[in-house]
Amino acid sequence: MKKNLSFIMMLICVISLQAQVPTITPVTYRGAFAPAPTSMWTAGWTNWDPQNANYGSGIDSIIKTPITTNRTLSGTKKYLLQGLVYVTNNATLTVNAGCIVKGDPSVANSSLIITRGAKINAIGTATKPIVFTSANDIGSRSKGDWGGIILLGKAHFNGAGGQNFIEGIAPTANTQYGGGATPDDDDNSGTLKYVRIEFGGYIFAANQEINGLTLGAVGRGTTIQYVQVSFANDDAFEWFGGTVNCKNLVAYRCLDDNWDTDFGYSGSVQFALGIRDPNISDNPAVSTSEGFESDNDPSGSGNPLLKPYTTALFSNITEIGPLRGDTSSIVASGYRRAVRIRRNSHLRIVNSLLMDHLTGLFIDGINSITAAQANTLNAGTSNPGNLVFKNNIIAGTKSGRALETNLVWNMAAWFGANNNDSLGSSAGILTTPYNYTAPDYRPATGSLARVKANFNDSAFYYVDTTGALSSLIACPTSLIIATKIWGATAICPYKTSGDTAKYYLATNVAGVLNYEWIVPAGVTIVSGQGTDSLIVTIDNSFVGGNITVRGLTYCGVYSAASRITLFSVTPKPATITGTTVTCGFTGTPVTYSIKAVTGVSLYQWTLPVGASFNGDSTTPSISVTYANVVSGKVTVRSESACGLSATSSLNIVRVANPTAINGAVEVCPNAVVAYTVVDTKNVPGTNYIWTVPSGATFTGQNTNSIEVTFGAAISGTITVRAKGCVNISSNPFSLSILPGTNCFSGKSSNSITTLVPGKKSLTISPNPASSEFTLNVNGIQSEVPATLQIVNTFGQVVRQETLKTTTGTINRKVSNLNLPAGLYYVKFNNGVENYTQKVVIK
Repeated sequence: MKKNLSFIMMLICVISLQAQVPTITPVTYRGAFAPAPTSMWTAGWTNWDPQNANYGSGIDSIIKTPITTNRTLSGTKKYLLQGLVYVTNNATLTVNAGCIVKGDPSVANSSLIITRGAKINAIGTATKPIVFTSANDIGSRSKGDWGGIILLGKAHFNGAGGQNFIEGIAPTANTQYGGGATPDDDDNSGTLKYVRIEFGGYIFAANQEINGLTLGAVGRGTTIQYVQVSFANDDAFEWFGGTVNCKNLVAYRCLDDNWDTDFGYSGSVQFALGIRDPNISDNPAVSTSEGFESDNDPSGSGNPLLKPYTTALFSNITEIGPLRGDTSSIVASGYRRAVRIRRNSHLRIVNSLLMDHLTGLFIDGINSITAAQANTLNAGTSNPGNLVFKNNIIAGTKSGRALETNLVWNMAAWFGANNNDSLGSSAGILTTPYNYTAPDYRPATGSLARVKANFNDSAFYYVDTTGALSSLIACPTSLIIATKIWGATAICPYKTSGDTAKYYLATNVAGVLNYEWIVPAGVTIVSGQGTDSLIVTIDNSFVGGNITVRGLTYCGVYSAASRITLFSVTPKPATITGTTVTCGFTGTPVTYSIKAVTGVSLYQWTLPVGASFNGDSTTPSISVTYANVVSGKVTVRSESACGLSATSSLNIVRVANPTAINGAVEVCPNAVVAYTVVDTKNVPGTNYIWTVPSGATFTGQNTNSIEVTFGAAISGTITVRAKGCVNISSNPFSLSILPGTNCFSGKSSNSITTLVPGKKSLTISPNPASSEFTLNVNGIQSEVPATLQIVNTFGQVVRQETLKTTTGTINRKVSNLNLPAGLYYVKFNNGVENYTQKVVIK
């Protein structure tokens, strides 16, 4: 409450609203605290009984003169604050964690004032908070023992001239705040974090008390978080203009208002707790005590120059009034309401819990009522919006007075249309809210405070200097939908379109406009796309997959997906693994396997005729023995209470043993001969295993054609069998090799030219050849006509002609080949000479 304020209204400049720093965290609950098991953010650093707190005796240092240069207060020392202590000259006062500063009740006006341009960095921790308190001993501390903390900044102030002097102290350059005609809404007055301010509110003059924490035009560059004001002799927190954003505030058993806003304060406050004592209130002849008291300016002016209006956003506030669960209680005479918005204020309160007050909400005066009824953003102007009161709970007011009005308008309809709830009793809303020393302010099981928070509203936006909308919420690039998808995971494929399944989110997610569901193949969405509940059908083609959901957030981007994994109880099994080639005989067992199907314990296998199981045939892995099996299929289906699945199969091909080998039977020592397999069941891709007589070597293993180089001894067999049969030791096809009858090894009695056995007396050039080559044969000993053959690798004669021969040498051009590219064998035989040479046709 402001007392004895007097302002001369002058022509002022329009102050532009600068871009806000996003500070709001979307949550699912209303009020300051998440439900259990999440811990209260007050744990560790707050004190619910500061009267009996032991802060130790003795003082290490006295602070009573202005701080004009940077100074640090130790976290292990105690300091005594005497009189008005100003931090000036752009200096920074650093207060370390654990430090205790005591205001001296014996020295008038003991207060700490951070002037414009200066800073305080008081950063405690949850285990080592910084404490500003009374210097009186345990049991003798009281409201107003000392002044408090005052921060003065350069942000906008919508009073005359854009600046003013803080109330209660003589006006000087050190008590002035506001940026005048050139406000700096990003101004930084430092940091208060994990700080307690106790027993402040010294009475400077009649009806002029200082607040626990006073913020004069403080900019959004300042950090105010985890601050508790206890037993202040005036307001707990008061903002005179400015843009500072605050979080995690506690107003505990103070005299006047908990949250006092005016002169165009347009920052935000989220997660704040206000606790009232039924025996402590202001003098109603001076000021009535409210949870919230909000003005624009003292006269409630609608002057367009007095903008921006007071448009502060308060979200997730738990405000517990003096009735404390008993609507028949007698409380101090100064108490009135949970919220009083007046004098053209456009305050915004959302997602909050207001309980145990005499009256709930009072929108006082035609200007604020008009702003409430408009409930829109004024795009293109320096005014960021109108009065908002949405998604709140008012509970346990005296005589059911949730709403109060002094003008004729349909306030109840407006209240209901804005998703607010009015409860006659505060019972069951919070866990243990009325125990001062061991409270639990978290929503109770089944409490309405657990749900219905909404961050999808114009209250979370403001109009910047260009007239565009910007969000107070930090827009993440990926937001996990922090809720489980519920529904069946093990499912039977449905036989008819009338069978459906439902999948839904446990809770609606704050900040999400709508939901995008994505389903796997075989699943069809019946209804619910865009909502938090989905109806689907699942047909017989479904074999498994994820149902996922994403949320379109308040920032216009889709979140990361949450998912539920589904599997069919009777899906078609995966691919069967095992041999696909069998031989026409009984061999060793073959194993066939599939990947086991989740939720299935029985499998149904079938085999080709002539095959049989070894052991259990109902498992995902079987052993099979073949006996002269013909071609066929190995199949498997999974079986469950849902029935039999579709079939997976593996084609089995029978490979017969080779039936012949083409190639020379009579062989000269050291000769090179090609041999080719003949297989009546030649399956593409089948390989062959060859063996040759002792003393011979060959190339071409695993193919259907080999080239054998013989040694001096010519005897034995060439064998071949099909590779891939279940028993590699099956009887192969054999070809017996005999010594040739026309192999010469010395001179004859007729002095015929001596031949070296096996010598290659036939040459071909060029080799490789294309359409023709020249055949050269040396050392011919017979004039008998010769046969010339060209044979392919399969042993087939592709060209044959007769040559007239004489003793000595033959040179013969062989042309017009017209043969496919590949390897061929050229054979020359006149009954005496029998030569073979390879040629490559390209």
